[in-house]
Amino acid sequence: MDKELKILKAPPSASHDSSTTHVTGRSEYIDDRPLLKNELFCGLVYSPYARAEIKSLSLEEALKVPGVVTAVTAQDVSHNRWGTIFQDQPVLAEKEVFYAGEVVAVLGAETKEALAQGLKAVKVEWKKLPAILSVDEAIKQKSFIGEARTIERGKVEEALKESDHRLQGVVHIQGADHFYLESQAAIVYPKEEGQLEVHSSTQHPTETQHVVAKACGLAFKDVVCIAKRLGGGFGGKESQAAPIAAYAALVAKKTGRPARLAISKDDDMVMTGKRNPFQISYEVGFSKEGLLTALDAKLFSDGGAYADLSTSIMERAMLHSDNAYFIPNMRVRGQVCKTHYHPHTAFRGFGGPKGVAMIESILEDIARVTQKDALDIRKVNCYQPGKDTTHYGQKVENNLLPGLFEKCEFSLFGFVWSGKGR
Repeated sequence: MDKELKILKAPPSASHDSSTTHVTGRSEYIDDRPLLKNELFCGLVYSPYARAEIKSLSLEEALKVPGVVTAVTAQDVSHNRWGTIFQDQPVLAEKEVFYAGEVVAVLGAETKEALAQGLKAVKVEWKKLPAILSVDEAIKQKSFIGEARTIERGKVEEALKESDHRLQGVVHIQGADHFYLESQAAIVYPKEEGQLEVHSSTQHPTETQHVVAKACGLAFKDVVCIAKRLGGGFGGKESQAAPIAAYAALVAKKTGRPARLAISKDDDMVMTGKRNPFQISYEVGFSKEGLLTALDAKLFSDGGAYADLSTSIMERAMLHSDNAYFIPNMRVRGQVCKTHYHPHTAFRGFGGPKGVAMIESILEDIARVTQKDALDIRKVNCYQPGKDTTHYGQKVENNLLPGLFEKCEFSLFGFVWSGKGR
């Protein structure tokens, strides 16, 4: 077997525009900004329970601590609802909390030491309530966010009955934390005529501007949001940076003093949503050769206590459930479940990896049943001329997938093998 070895050279890479300041430690992040002499440090009072009634909230002792200047509660919020798609989440909870980490009050203090003492002095009486903590329990109680969604083409049930082989399965995909190196942070500076200048570690400055303005009762034009850089985001700062900035803004507005809120990694992981966990059940039909004939899939995601971006994430998962493969008869249904976890949110791939993981898992199962190589199963099902329309009606144009499969088959770690033999 003759082979020819060819080394592929990587193109020269341009340096990152902040690479020098990154490696020398001179890149400025939110909490690196110099302190002003009248600046306040902010801290959060949040629920330790997944679901509870707020029987009483006493801030009197906290406000007696030397250096503690102010406290903000739901009564200080002009518009106490926010949300990227549905306006269903309070900025500050008032009567009941629906996840561990839901914020009920914000303190502003002149020193970190005074802030820590003030937070310890806050007294909250909770009445713990039953909580939904699994997708199965949410389905049982019909606890959902938004409507069920369906994408369908062909005659799925008939095609399944006529298939040579049928398989059923369940795919469980757990969540993941973004673990950005810079935790959620914001500093708000009061300006003339009641305006606010917000410096936020946000992936979505416009939404942060809007949430801050509504919470503080200001016009959008009176709030400027600046995002110089992120110490990581991955989707975790697309929507959930907004209430963090609003907490600091409420303190700044109430006191007329700059307010800084940089939460710890521990608090960040308690309070903020993660990648949506998914539970997917399916039935698939295929021929003796491993050719897909029909797929019926039901996708359930854990959205947490509020909508955030979960309905759009579900739609993306449904749209990616074919990945690179033609499925002539296909039905995919999606439903977001309402549980008592932190509201889950955007994460790299935005739902797409869930659909991809499902169909790739199915193809591996088909390979085992037909006793064929999984790559061959993928190649025979790949979009190709005549089989180039997705389950949602889009024609796959300029289709390079078959050629890419061929190249990938004979490529390994940057080396390309060519010759008579394989």
